[in-house]
Amino acid sequence: MPSAVAQAAGAFGLNTGSLRALGGNSGSAWGAGDQVLRVGRPAVIDAEVAASAAAAAVLPVPAALDRVEVGDMSAVLLEMLPGRPAADFARGRPSLARAAGQACGAVHALLADVRTPPALRTVPGPGVPTPVGQACVVHLDLHPFNILTGTRGEVTGVLDWANAAAGDPDLDRARTWTGHGPGPGTDLDRARTWTGHGPGRS
Repeated sequence: MPSAVAQAAGAFGLNTGSLRALGGNSGSAWGAGDQVLRVGRPAVIDAEVAASAAAAAVLPVPAALDRVEVGDMSAVLLEMLPGRPAADFARGRPSLARAAGQACGAVHALLADVRTPPALRTVPGPGVPTPVGQACVVHLDLHPFNILTGTRGEVTGVLDWANAAAGDPDLDRARTWTGHGPGPGTDLDRARTWTGHGPGRS
């Protein structure tokens, strides 16, 4: 366990022996009962908290419960939301995979209406630059393991806002499609319909 995580846990009064590493490559998220401990650079935590707070107007996101500074790192304690990753849900309940896919697609549409708070960096998008004041919150890691679903495939949580920025919503769509899209031989029109992007949309 990284020392910054152990120090943050101590500051929050958490038992380090009960912490469990959660999914992801950064090693920055740790489960603590019904809460999640995240540790990162202050600028990253600032952006994560600001982006998720803005998105909370339209999406279920983890509430930030407390924050401490640990040396040159920041730590935030988040609520743990109910549900299971959409990818796991779809594999476990194939008959409801379409509903889960459409719910995930709807997340993109909802997020596209969220205007960005000042704390977020701006990332360039495709084509014509996004006009000043019209950029939206882009998650930039919006894959089906960061979207939680309930028993009917409905979205119960959108997690991991560490990469969030201000930009064109097509960036989120493109990253999700290229990084976690269908494999060779997939019926693309059918896949687009299942994810809520509509037949023939690129």
